[in-house]
Amino acid sequence: MEIVAIILISVANAALLITAYGVAKKKRTFFLLGIFICTLIPITGEITSFIVYREGIHMSLAIAFIGQSILVFPNKTICISDSVTAMKLVHKIGLSVLITNFFQGLIILNYDIKAPMLFAYFHFLLCLIISYPLIKSKLDKDYYLN
Repeated sequence: MEIVAIILISVANAALLITAYGVAKKKRTFFLLGIFICTLIPITGEITSFIVYREGIHMSLAIAFIGQSILVFPNKTICISDSVTAMKLVHKIGLSVLITNFFQGLIILNYDIKAPMLFAYFHFLLCLIISYPLIKSKLDKDYYLN
């Protein structure tokens, strides 16, 4: 395995652990930081693949993850769990991040986009981690990441 792949896999593992830690401790900043780091990996990989292979799919995927990184960039805003509008927006953003990662995993598994298959499973694992707070907050109105 080449050194770049080993570094990316290590970064992905660390990002998934940060995301899971954020969920376990209900710390929104860690949760978003982990997802943000996870989005940087496909951005760099897809832009690199676009430069090497000149296939438009790579730029499309990079742009999708750039949009996702903007949405999940961690900031110091106060979480307002009493605002119905804010909570609905949080759920929509979470769902869009989940769907983007799910389909990226499917694309890696089903199409030859020159990405290691292991990254598909990282995307699916991220989907599972993101699913927990989404489902939990729908079932328990007092649950939110602060």
